[in-house]
Amino acid sequence: MKFWKCVIYLGGTGFLGFLMGRVLPKRWFDHNRFWFRCRSFEQEGKFYDRFFVRKWKDHLPDMSKLLPSLIPSKSPKAGRQTAKDVEENLRETCIAEVIHDLLGIVGFGCMWIWPGIGGVVMSLLCFFGNIPFVMAQRYNRPRFVKIYNRLRRISE
Repeated sequence: MKFWKCVIYLGGTGFLGFLMGRVLPKRWFDHNRFWFRCRSFEQEGKFYDRFFVRKWKDHLPDMSKLLPSLIPSKSPKAGRQTAKDVEENLRETCIAEVIHDLLGIVGFGCMWIWPGIGGVVMSLLCFFGNIPFVMAQRYNRPRFVKIYNRLRRISE
């Protein structure tokens, strides 16, 4: 029974996280802000090549493919991408990163719901299960920034 309570809790927090990502003001999620900026150790995304992110990132569930009317696609529009489109994609990577960071943290609530090893296992699965999503966002963002800067220079 405690297993199912944890599953319901994690599903509920996932749903609330999705809603948060849709209703929070997009202006809060600027790729130039401290939390989202590329760190020196990330080497403009090359750090994530050690984890083969390029090979597996497209196999992660993507809410923009599941709910395209609510979340803009991150796939480039063959030659029709504008700086505004890319800026929107950048904001979406920031939103996704924050939501997955939060989901990984609130997942530790399973230890309260199910004290003992079961809650610890569920919490750790949730925490480590969100890391690939964060890594994919951090991997993609420097590429979007380069495209965004190039399109801004062209349009000026």
